[in-house]
Amino acid sequence: MEKKIFFAFIFFSFDFVTTHLDYTVVAFSMPNEPEHSTNPPAWASILLERVEQLESRLSSTTFISDDPNVVIRAPGSEFTPSVAMVQQHPYIAEDFFRRPLDDNQRRRYLFECPKNTLRQYEPPKLNSVQLNQQAKLVDTQIYQIQYRLSGLTRPLDWFTYQLFQNKWDPTTLQLQSKDLVVGLHELLSDIASYITTLRTQNVYRGIPGRVEAPPDSTDNLLLDPSEMVEHIKLQRTIQQATTQQPSSNRKRNNRHRSNRSARGDASANPPGDSSASNGNTNSGSQSTAPSSSRGFQQRHTTKRNQ
Repeated sequence: MEKKIFFAFIFFSFDFVTTHLDYTVVAFSMPNEPEHSTNPPAWASILLERVEQLESRLSSTTFISDDPNVVIRAPGSEFTPSVAMVQQHPYIAEDFFRRPLDDNQRRRYLFECPKNTLRQYEPPKLNSVQLNQQAKLVDTQIYQIQYRLSGLTRPLDWFTYQLFQNKWDPTTLQLQSKDLVVGLHELLSDIASYITTLRTQNVYRGIPGRVEAPPDSTDNLLLDPSEMVEHIKLQRTIQQATTQQPSSNRKRNNRHRSNRSARGDASANPPGDSSASNGNTNSGSQSTAPSSSRGFQQRHTTKRNQ
């Protein structure tokens, strides 16, 4: 009931304006009514007649509310696509803001429609003024958005041109209209995805520490970035593990050598001995050697004399 009242109000508002205009014409064209006349004035009769016509139109009009897929909400309405519509156009169920087109797909949608020689596609260029880096970056981003938006006029202009030049039958008109809707949807989604990419890059630029934005998924990269990062981390971990192990082995070997040398010194010098005693022993052995050689020489000379 509320839906019917809403649409009735719309129709009544429109008819009230037209009725008011009609009454103005009638009021100036009809003669003056007597002051104490019992008959209703002419303008009231016209207004009542218009209201009756409006009621009859409302009773016979097919409302949007008759469609079970349409739900009226203030200030507008929303609908649920049918299963057949989703099957024929699956893109309507996908993320509108993350569906970028590659260069080949974008060119295909644009180059199928000739350029309009009377239309300006290039956005206004920035004046030769001194700006900071942030202002230049923002202007470049907005420039690219404007340029992509200007490309949307190519299928619109071409469709309008064909409407004037060709006399399409209903079937051809339906097919051409369908192609136009699909092309515009894809191009609009591509622009929305491009704006999402710009916003993502700006977020990474605003993070302290100069964090770089991840590469675009549509870029034709030789290696997958995530796999490359994981591989580099693994290699660094292996290198650190292999370089730390020999150093620890060297430390262990040095400790064993120092312990062995300490044990050898202890066995060569028993407790109670000192380095001075070693020196005396060596000197004594050196002094006895010459004395023994002299005795041998004396005995040898004595035997020869005899």
